[in-house]
Amino acid sequence: MSWMACELLRLSLDAFAGSDAEAARSVIDRDDEIDKLYDRIFHDLLDRMSRDPSAAGRAARLLLVAKHLERIGDYVKDICELIVYMKEAMVIKHRQLMK
Repeated sequence: MSWMACELLRLSLDAFAGSDAEAARSVIDRDDEIDKLYDRIFHDLLDRMSRDPSAAGRAARLLLVAKHLERIGDYVKDICELIVYMKEAMVIKHRQLMK
């Protein structure tokens, strides 16, 4: 998950440096990957905590790390939405709400 967050950040910075709205859109589309991975980790860790309460502390710390990595993905998506706006004067931030 950390590799994915770093890769998406790198791609967003490349899109920004190159003023590349299409590259930014491709990064936005990949945000779902990191969200799905977080959901899988979340449920995995909850299951582990319920089966072994003594592992709850360690699992909770891992859950916090996973949540922070997921937020990095959200920030990267925000950056890319601003790149699209910067290049095309098109607001895509709330497009999911309009579907």
